[in-house]
Amino acid sequence: MNLYDVCYGEETLHIPLPETFAVERYESYLCTEETVDLSQRIREGLCEPSSAALIVQASSIAIIIDDNTRPTPSKRLLPLIIQEIHDRATQKVSIFIVVALGAHKKLSHEELTQLVGSEIIQNYPVLNHEAENFAMLQDMGHTDHGTPVFVNKQVVQADLRILLGMIKPHNQAGYTGGGKAILPGVCAVETIHANHSYHYMSSIKSRVGVLDGNPIRSDIDHVLPLLGPCMLMNVVMDRHEHLVDLVVGSDVVATHKRGAALYDTFGKFPVRYLADVCLCGTPAPVDMNFYQMLNSLSCPHRQAEPIIKKGGTIVVYGRAAEGVSDADLYKALAQTPRSTLHDQVFSSEPSFRDRPALQIFLECEQQYRIIVVTELKNLALFANMGIEAYSVAQHEEVLQSIVYHHGVNPKCFVLADAPYVILDNQTTRRNVCTG
Repeated sequence: MNLYDVCYGEETLHIPLPETFAVERYESYLCTEETVDLSQRIREGLCEPSSAALIVQASSIAIIIDDNTRPTPSKRLLPLIIQEIHDRATQKVSIFIVVALGAHKKLSHEELTQLVGSEIIQNYPVLNHEAENFAMLQDMGHTDHGTPVFVNKQVVQADLRILLGMIKPHNQAGYTGGGKAILPGVCAVETIHANHSYHYMSSIKSRVGVLDGNPIRSDIDHVLPLLGPCMLMNVVMDRHEHLVDLVVGSDVVATHKRGAALYDTFGKFPVRYLADVCLCGTPAPVDMNFYQMLNSLSCPHRQAEPIIKKGGTIVVYGRAAEGVSDADLYKALAQTPRSTLHDQVFSSEPSFRDRPALQIFLECEQQYRIIVVTELKNLALFANMGIEAYSVAQHEEVLQSIVYHHGVNPKCFVLADAPYVILDNQTTRRNVCTG
């Protein structure tokens, strides 16, 4: 047996695989130390003429931040950003912070404090976005794609919006970051549903690592001109939250593309063939629940082109400490016949709240065998949803299942941190660790 490491929340599992398996292991690059000076990067970004002009002209600034499903170091960044704003402002400026929840659950005061720090929450308003509270939303018309745009009213009324986030692979919009702070971050559920429609989700361009021609990303980018001045501050970092760089600019789309290209230099790898089996590690916080773990599970399938054979096996590792988290998603998988779900999800319209998650899961379930390796307490939960699951201690059973379906010589990809890697079977560039 040879041992291969995969992420399991905050821990690392050492997975023994038979020597007869043809194994290639992929893991995004980990920084040994940070070399970027955050204060300097922020200062340089705000010194750029167009950014400096936006700061000088603004009397009210909304800083839009990620929620706790992203490891964005908002607590670390916010004091530096706010200090630079005050140092550069030529008038009294009102600053408030909005958590870009999209349709995620509201954060408690304790969670908000943990997210931004006690100093910030004591001195500045920190607000949960409410996607279903239409009294707090403003109609901004439609995107060029026809998506109705309803945006958080306070965000719209600010003179300037600073979009603070992180860039990593995303299984629908190509990458996180950029205008996603606005859509879905601070938009109405109606807007989110339209942007996550079956039509857009089914596009072969709505995939990991794809920006150009991606209808979901294009729709997001078309919202930005409706709002007025925006500025992007996106961190590029490894999964241990070591900062690689911070990209700053008043052209949100161009700045985001620059950050995505930077991410590719340490997170994108070519593959030489299609796998029979993919073992997908899930680092924290992505493993907090099954809903978020879909980012890991879908990694082999929702690349620009799938990197796994049809009929292959995807094994996803994650604690799922919060279970499924989404009661409606659990109810749909546990109580609704799959044939009915398929009719609901793979129809053109209308969209509904859990459709994106269900569509991603059902796409994978249709074409591959799915195995979840998780905590013992979760096994009944996954069994109720009709998903094959094992505890971490049941590795031999997982191996037996793989060998039963694929023989003793399968081609196996170990994706140590699946939500953080982009895998490309079209490029000749090679940067992998082989087992």
